[in-house]
Amino acid sequence: MKSLLYTITISTLFLTACSPTDAKKNPDKEASEQFVRAALQLYDAKKLAEDFQFQKAFDEFSDIANKVDSIVSTYPSSTIALRLVSEDNVKIGAFKFDFLKANVIPTMKELTSQDIASIARTWSIASFSNKKDVAFNEIANLVQNDTSLSPEQKQNILQKVPVKVSLKKPQHVAKEINKYESEQNVQKKILSDNEIQQLLKEAEKNAKYCSYELSASEQLLKKSENINVAKYPQFSKILRNALEKASQISIISLREKAFATLAAAAAKSGDETLALEIISYIKNPDAFENVFKSLADTLGKTKNYPSALAIASKLKNEDIKNKFLSTLSINVANQGRVQPAIEIAKQIKDIKIKNDALCQISMIAYDSKDISNFINAITNIDAKNLECLKVFLKYSKNINISPSVASATATLAEMIIPTNKKFGEILNNMAIKNEDNNNSSASIIISNFIALDKYKDAVAYAEKISENTPQKRMLIAQTAVWNIAKGKEDAVNTLNKLVNQIKLEDISVQIQFSYLVETSKLSDDEKNKILKPLFKL
Repeated sequence: MKSLLYTITISTLFLTACSPTDAKKNPDKEASEQFVRAALQLYDAKKLAEDFQFQKAFDEFSDIANKVDSIVSTYPSSTIALRLVSEDNVKIGAFKFDFLKANVIPTMKELTSQDIASIARTWSIASFSNKKDVAFNEIANLVQNDTSLSPEQKQNILQKVPVKVSLKKPQHVAKEINKYESEQNVQKKILSDNEIQQLLKEAEKNAKYCSYELSASEQLLKKSENINVAKYPQFSKILRNALEKASQISIISLREKAFATLAAAAAKSGDETLALEIISYIKNPDAFENVFKSLADTLGKTKNYPSALAIASKLKNEDIKNKFLSTLSINVANQGRVQPAIEIAKQIKDIKIKNDALCQISMIAYDSKDISNFINAITNIDAKNLECLKVFLKYSKNINISPSVASATATLAEMIIPTNKKFGEILNNMAIKNEDNNNSSASIIISNFIALDKYKDAVAYAEKISENTPQKRMLIAQTAVWNIAKGKEDAVNTLNKLVNQIKLEDISVQIQFSYLVETSKLSDDEKNKILKPLFKL
């Protein structure tokens, strides 16, 4: 009987200890156990986040927050609940609870967005950086300059940037170095038909005075800028009348000056045949040197370019002759007659003027996909002065390179390699010889090595060109990514070694490296492994 009563007593005590009402009797114990479980779960969630498993991490962090929040409602009398409602900095596991709810969870949610899915790893590194403004400013500019992203993709990403950033407006270096914008491209006022008719009436009067008033021919030249003989052929007749009157001038020097001015007027209005005819009457070339610009800009735009070329033989002033041949060659090239244009340019004695003309001709050939003459023009450039090559920077894919001869030569090599690897390699080596201390063309040179299938040369050049600096490390990283794109996946080892150095650099370098790796053709597993050292919650 005693044994039975003892058993009943023990059982009753056990049931009482396990009853639901015990929570009310021991809230501290239950609340503490729930808080500890949440803290242990948080370490697992943190690992998921640092493994870039953002959706799973978000789910886990959210569950942890719910469990901790429920302590307040379920165990309001517990010490933990009291701390949670009265203290700002209650720590749970690796984080303060307020930080978890206000920062970690919203960021994890953001990292699951499809808009930033392509750069989520880079975004996470920036989000938990101690220099968030700098990090996101770097991201914003990388996105802005990423040619692989559509305008819509760029806008969607930039809208999510959580800090105010300063975007550097892309300005192609070619705009800074292009010296060849014609003065004739300045917008002119377009005259109405009535205004042109009025000009023609005035021109008829000017023509009558050409026998004794030199300013009359100059007035005709001025009017020619607004009159096209293709639409108003009567202007040619007016100029012929003016020529007849000018022939009556007795003083030879004044007569030939009038002839030259009328020739320029004919050229300006588009009557190249008449212009050449008038010039043939001029015995002293000094007479039309003052209207050379008007003649040079126009002659050579029709099939009469051999006649225009004959004018050059009359020019005694070498400088004017060189400029005439330059303009004539470019006009002939614009007709699609690139080979004759090259031959004309080769007659230019001044190296700089000749090289500039050949560069312009080569670009005309390149734009019209005449690769043979493109290379022909380039090979005739005198290597003693390569400043002319800077015009090719307008074709560069890199908008931030310096306008140096090396950068220009490397860009030219980049253009030629797809059609002529041997010549492209020669130019790439020339770029290396012309490289300055800033190595401004390094990325293009390396890209060219990759395009030439010279992977070892690319890596060797990257390792050689500078001291052990962040710029060099980024250059080697870029080389590795290019190698990966070409199927050389052994370059992954290079990136794995580099990241341990990169993590010691400032946040801008880390973001650049992360963005480069994340937008590469590596697998997700490889990207995770390489970038993991850069991300810590």
